[in-house]
Amino acid sequence: MFAFYRTPQERAFAKNFKLAQSGDAEASLALAQAYAQGNGTKKNIDQALEWYQQASAHGLAQAAWELSQIYTRGEDVPADAEAALSYLQLAAQDDYAPAQYELGNLYLQGKQLPLHLGQALYWYARAAQNGSS
Repeated sequence: MFAFYRTPQERAFAKNFKLAQSGDAEASLALAQAYAQGNGTKKNIDQALEWYQQASAHGLAQAAWELSQIYTRGEDVPADAEAALSYLQLAAQDDYAPAQYELGNLYLQGKQLPLHLGQALYWYARAAQNGSS
């Protein structure tokens, strides 16, 4: 296909692919999202997981959060509560507010984690400090 026939999404995908291969964490996250959504490329959950894991390994908390959500939902992969919780905790520890808020919810509900009001308040406070409303 000629480059000038590519959609903007396909051009962004190609650019992010090159950058991600050279170790760019933000590009790895963008590539994972593109694969997960089929944006600029064919949807491929296995590739999405691989690039989310790479971005997470480079310290991007949002990538760990995205992995937690994928394993929680269990739509494109089998649900895995243990993996979901592990990635959620990683994202929360790296100050990702949505993960901190959700972790607070889990402690408050006492479902995946033991009921612990102190931990719930701790994570809610950290989420608020990081911009969660």
